[in-house]
Amino acid sequence: MKHHDFTVTTYNMLARSLGTNTIPWVMDVSPSIQRRIEQASSYDTFSKWVDNVLMPEYLQHFHKNFASGNYAAMRKFWGVPNCQSANDIPKELKGLKWIDEDRVSYTKSENSKETQHIATTMRGTCRKALPNDLFDSFFNEVISKEEGVYSWDTRGPRIFQTLLLSEPPGIIAIQEYDCHDVQAEYRKPGCVESFSEAMSAVGYSGVFLKDPLLGRGPPSGLGVFWMDSEFETLAGKTGIESLDCGEFAFDDSVSNIDLEEHWHPIKPDNSDFVMMKAADRRNGALCRLRHKRSGRKVALCTAHLMTKSRDGLKTNKFPGEVRACELAALKRLVESTTQDDEIVVLAGDFNTDAKEALGVFAGKFKSSDSEEGCEFQTGFDVKSKTFRWGPHVLQDAFAETHQWGDGVGAETHCTSRNANRIEWIDYIFHDGVQLETLELSKCVTPPALIPDEQNPSDHLPLNAKFRLL
Repeated sequence: MKHHDFTVTTYNMLARSLGTNTIPWVMDVSPSIQRRIEQASSYDTFSKWVDNVLMPEYLQHFHKNFASGNYAAMRKFWGVPNCQSANDIPKELKGLKWIDEDRVSYTKSENSKETQHIATTMRGTCRKALPNDLFDSFFNEVISKEEGVYSWDTRGPRIFQTLLLSEPPGIIAIQEYDCHDVQAEYRKPGCVESFSEAMSAVGYSGVFLKDPLLGRGPPSGLGVFWMDSEFETLAGKTGIESLDCGEFAFDDSVSNIDLEEHWHPIKPDNSDFVMMKAADRRNGALCRLRHKRSGRKVALCTAHLMTKSRDGLKTNKFPGEVRACELAALKRLVESTTQDDEIVVLAGDFNTDAKEALGVFAGKFKSSDSEEGCEFQTGFDVKSKTFRWGPHVLQDAFAETHQWGDGVGAETHCTSRNANRIEWIDYIFHDGVQLETLELSKCVTPPALIPDEQNPSDHLPLNAKFRLL
């Protein structure tokens, strides 16, 4: 009997716009500098200093500042070494006006009113918070790691090579994908091409699935690629496509949906169940493929679920509800689109650590006073630890590795390690009746935070090799 095997990879590549050592939760700073900052500040840990000094300014003015003219350029501007005059403001940031050293202003429309805001760069924020000599040491160290680890010319090709491995996967799902048309020397020195062109050159078809914020520049979302020698769409078509949210491609073999997250935000004047604004919502993808050698149909469902910044104790009446809402939307997509004989694989960054995953995946929540609750039809069965989506029963390929939190830690396993976390937050669920797991990536916790010279993202890729049964 001839066996048919294929590999699925899911990888949060760390968005190009977030790939800088100046982003607070990515920042790599030596232990000696961290200790000096702890001694010079009122915070007993470096992470608390970052959370209280850098994080508020960055999140309020730089992370998703569409009024600046270019949100990605604004993220990068946060770490600019010099802001001495208007000439230091990038041309893309048409919404900014220079005020004085390290400070700019922008105008934002809020509740039908124009309001002016002042933003201070990381350099300016740190200059106010640290003694001069300590500021110089800290800032110079942060900036020095940009070229060797974080610049896209360095990191982009490393991401490309990380994805392809020694045995290129049959199906690849990428989160925080914002490099579709970005050029670099991905395959070899001197060969400059876009990321999608490089994938096509090594034998992949694929699709860029943009998130719900239409018109965002540059666009971001999900990337899915499949090897032409192994898979084709159900329509039998190949190529590279780009899809806005709500659109379909390859004769409806590929769907890109708005997950339309609803939540109960913690606000004094409003605890209603409301839809999130488009700038914060996520998208989900379903790619229905045919395995060429066997003729079997494989449906990949992928998403990048909400972070705790909008689904946690500080923001939500029912923490975890947004991710459960997203899973329920993916369930509806799979149940309404796939057929009983299709083999479903669910993969992506779920932003849910394994130790809390069972509760979030189950989709049942109580308020802190236990007087109110909400529930989402995620289809997750806590007893069997499987998603039951119609006839498809999906089990976690890596459950024995992460052990729902018991196998995760500094000297064991994780899928993400940065300045704030060592967690298992990426998953591959699969049809255990129709697929046998053959090989899994090790996902050994890196000895220090990533990205670094070996790991181009703050996530590790998950690779699962399956055999069709």
